[in-house]
Amino acid sequence: MGNTRALTDVLAYEPTMPQVHDLDAEQIVVRYNDERDSLYIFFSNPPAAAISVDLNEYRYLRVDDQTQRVVGVQIEGYLTSAVERDPRWLVWGELADIPYDKLDDAKQRIGVNRRRESALLTTFEDLVSLTTP
Repeated sequence: MGNTRALTDVLAYEPTMPQVHDLDAEQIVVRYNDERDSLYIFFSNPPAAAISVDLNEYRYLRVDDQTQRVVGVQIEGYLTSAVERDPRWLVWGELADIPYDKLDDAKQRIGVNRRRESALLTTFEDLVSLTTP
């Protein structure tokens, strides 16, 4: 995990989230560390240097310590727990070229109903964002 800080340690400043329309999908880099079961989503190529800011027990923001800008996301326990808690993270595994059999095992553990709930939540969050002024 390297240089990790708890969110309370960085409250002297507020990390700035990029706007989704400011990100270039072709520049997104997704990597999976099989030994650590960690997934990394970098918003630029090459990835920017950053610290990990703890959001909860498995999610971290990757924050440029100088600019305070969020430059990525880090997911610990990706296949062992994170995707079971929130199946919406599964799509990133495909982009990280995690072998199909590993992703399929995770999908089987999650079950179809839980994946449907996740898809429904994603759809409604998207609809709300599109219809909210």
